[in-house]
Amino acid sequence: MGPLFLTLTEVIDIHNDQIKRYGGDTGARDLGLLESAISVPQSGFGGQLLHASLFEMAAAYAFTMRREGRISEAEILAFLPPALAEVTQPPK
Repeated sequence: MGPLFLTLTEVIDIHNDQIKRYGGDTGARDLGLLESAISVPQSGFGGQLLHASLFEMAAAYAFTMRREGRISEAEILAFLPPALAEVTQPPK
């Protein structure tokens, strides 16, 4: 069994919680891009994830979210850490 991934709704809820706690702009500039970014680490082929470790998955999140410049570095900092905190790997 692989990692548990956050849904778009969960990521937005975590982001909104962080904004309430620490301030900043609510929402995202492009929800389609955000949804695409959070699905990248879930991609696989032949039953295997393309990103083997949580570190590779985190890099895929950040790269995809920043790639087109539609999501700012500040938004990555707001979305990524809580997302990583929630991504867990079940015991083997």
